[in-house]
Amino acid sequence: MKQELPEHVDLSYEQVLLQYQALQREMEQLRVRESTVWNLFTETSRKLQVYTASIKAAVSSLLSYDIFWDTANQHEFLETINGSVDQISDLVMLMTLALRFEAGKLNMRNEPQMIQEILSKVSESVASEFRNLTFNVDFPGEGKPVFVDFEYLFLAIKLLLSVVASDPKPAHIHVQAIEGENSWSLDFDGIHPSVIDSLQDLTACSNKYVPDLNRVSTENALRLYVVFKIFCFQDINLQIVPSQQGNGNLRLYIPVYGEKVQGKSLSPDDPTHVSTL
Repeated sequence: MKQELPEHVDLSYEQVLLQYQALQREMEQLRVRESTVWNLFTETSRKLQVYTASIKAAVSSLLSYDIFWDTANQHEFLETINGSVDQISDLVMLMTLALRFEAGKLNMRNEPQMIQEILSKVSESVASEFRNLTFNVDFPGEGKPVFVDFEYLFLAIKLLLSVVASDPKPAHIHVQAIEGENSWSLDFDGIHPSVIDSLQDLTACSNKYVPDLNRVSTENALRLYVVFKIFCFQDINLQIVPSQQGNGNLRLYIPVYGEKVQGKSLSPDDPTHVSTL
């Protein structure tokens, strides 16, 4: 059964602001000033102010009575507004997920799923959304099902690739999927060293993680935090393994559905599971 996720949707400026204000109130209630989420939200709030200022400036220019803007300039202002609203909407979605992780209220249901279907959906999404990213996947046609939430694992891999695609330079990512006795391994070749380093930092100190914003942007730091937490909630092991280029490759170990996991609940409703995060 697929779960309903917070996702990017087309919202009006007023709707985005209402969501942002609601998130601010929830942040104050949680009081997570020394946590990873608080560190990320502090920087994210600054970004939201920048996007809001861009929208305000563009709208003010369009509403000016003493200046006549031709069609080309009007279109440029509207593109600025549209792009800024999209950025705010994406950040709100990420902040909502991060808050759910912090509060232990994430509605995640792990069920037997075919890893081939998840990777195929990722490949289709990348081809349509990330023009500067080439994504190739090798996997066998058959194999044991994995024990995951389909939509959340899809989201995590897509967010990871969106960090790679945020670099304007063309990139090539190759994923090799290999079935093992207790897990599938996914090897990601071609991920930038700065992303690898950020994931290593998260793995080493997830509870006191302070993102290096000289290495990755605020948005990407928040994306990687959400990716890391989705992996944790699904018992997916993340490792950095040696590569021919020397930068290291990302490897995921995704548990297969079998006797060891049958009847095991990995949802937030299971207090034992949540307390281990």
